[in-house]
Amino acid sequence: MKTKQWMWKLVFVSIISTLGMSLGFFPAIVDAQGTEPTVDGLLDDSYIWLQHFEKSGEGDEALAPGDLYYYEGTDTCYWAFVVDRAFNDNVYADQDSDYLRQDGWVKKKGHTFKDLERSDGAKFVITTTLGTTTTVWLDYLNKRGSKDTGPLYKSGQSGDSYKDSLASPLSAAATSLHYNLTQSGWTDETHSPPYNWNDTPGQYWEWQMIYEFAIPKSELLNGSCSNLAQGGAHNSPSKDDENLGKIGDYVWLDANGNGLQDDGGASAGIANVTVYLKDAGTGDTIRTTQTAPSGYYIFNNLPAGSYYVEFVLPDGYVFTAQDRGDDTVDSDANSSTGKTTTIILAAEQVDLKWDAGLQQLDFGDAPKGELLDNNQNPYTVDYPTLLSDDGARHAIVSGVYLGDTVDAETDGQPHGDAEGDDFAGSDDEEGVTFPPKLYRGQENCIDVKASVDGYLNAWFDFDGDGNWQDSGEWVFVDKSLTAGISKLCFIVPASATTDKRVYARFRFTQDDPNGALSYDGLWHNGEVEDYWVEVGVPTAITLSSLSASGGVSQPWGAVALLAVGGALIGGVAGLVRRRRG
Repeated sequence: MKTKQWMWKLVFVSIISTLGMSLGFFPAIVDAQGTEPTVDGLLDDSYIWLQHFEKSGEGDEALAPGDLYYYEGTDTCYWAFVVDRAFNDNVYADQDSDYLRQDGWVKKKGHTFKDLERSDGAKFVITTTLGTTTTVWLDYLNKRGSKDTGPLYKSGQSGDSYKDSLASPLSAAATSLHYNLTQSGWTDETHSPPYNWNDTPGQYWEWQMIYEFAIPKSELLNGSCSNLAQGGAHNSPSKDDENLGKIGDYVWLDANGNGLQDDGGASAGIANVTVYLKDAGTGDTIRTTQTAPSGYYIFNNLPAGSYYVEFVLPDGYVFTAQDRGDDTVDSDANSSTGKTTTIILAAEQVDLKWDAGLQQLDFGDAPKGELLDNNQNPYTVDYPTLLSDDGARHAIVSGVYLGDTVDAETDGQPHGDAEGDDFAGSDDEEGVTFPPKLYRGQENCIDVKASVDGYLNAWFDFDGDGNWQDSGEWVFVDKSLTAGISKLCFIVPASATTDKRVYARFRFTQDDPNGALSYDGLWHNGEVEDYWVEVGVPTAITLSSLSASGGVSQPWGAVALLAVGGALIGGVAGLVRRRRG
């Protein structure tokens, strides 16, 4: 692969050494996620983040900024280097300069398809089993010539010729642009797709520049995987213009919900969040980008001016609290709009402190639509479960839930057995234990397990009319719970339906809602769990009938039964979990 234009050289030197592993410099994690990556030019979830490289140096010694990932499989080592979008990416256009400027490219520099094809590449220096080094070349993209045969595009270890095949020690290699040109559904070489391309199911364009490859352990010194030291960069022109300013920084998962970047470390970054740079005076969009796999974003080549950043909330998330601490570690996004305050950018200023913390959501799974009663007659329920119905949902905060765990959903999961949440993720709805049946007109008891001290609200649709709006259906109102299992008792109305399932919703929070929590809507911590139970009619049993049937063999045995109005009502022994969501 030869080119006469200015470019960088990317050299990676493999540090494959037992010393680094034995001293704990690099974590030895084998099949940590259970699935080895597919080498296709994308960053699989299995990869483990190692470090972020900052741009430094000049000429052949310059370091490309980006994130390095690895995965140690059973027999194979995998690596992926993700170049920062501020430095280079998969955006190109032959003539549409406005399109390039949208992604931050400096006017007149350009960034054409040919700048990526037959230009960019990477070298890796691998330490083999003999202790010697061998250099492999990864071409970012190579296009079939008029005299070549085979696929139109090729990436990976292809050297100076399209015909070159993958050679030892690599077992697989791919790049993100090769994936884009063969599997994204977009094939236009005049410019890359619009930024909403990924919104359509079946279409996916990887904006990041990714070099991915795999090497069998049998080819490596001591068969171990480890970090890679970067030596330099060989890419088409950088976007950077040091005479202009920059705005950026980070979108992360705020697992403990305190609005600060103090939980999760580098692994907390959230990828593919759309971010807009807006003109503070007009509100017009100046730039659009998406966060990198590490959660970082940047808008570069900006003149002095007034701006603000707007973060687009992904499905299944809410914004954490705004401005809870130092600007370098808190969330700057308004919790309702996702917008920051006005940013006054001076000439050549680098302002990388505009962050957004996100929290995942837990939804319920009470049903919606037509059901059948015990006599197979249809009836309709309309419980607020879906987001479109303002369904009950809680921002997940570490350690605050019912039962033993909580998982996240992007929307409610309506289900006739209130089990949609279980099918969508893990079976996390185990916080409430019911008797086999509830009985009309008498006290019934349930067990509720809370992870921490908190407050419980619960609703029962006793009349089976498909909602929780009726008088007497808000059974527990801000009921104080201590961590562990609490026995809670309540009276089931004598008029409760016995022909239909009675659906119940439980909402647990760490703070006291003071009557503000409903069966729908958002709350900023805790969990929602939905269940269904059967209601029965107590059976009246006389002493004579018990004696005649042998139910009471000794006179004092009847004392164990509760006498009510001259009749004896049989109790229920033990508690069982009723299937629910």
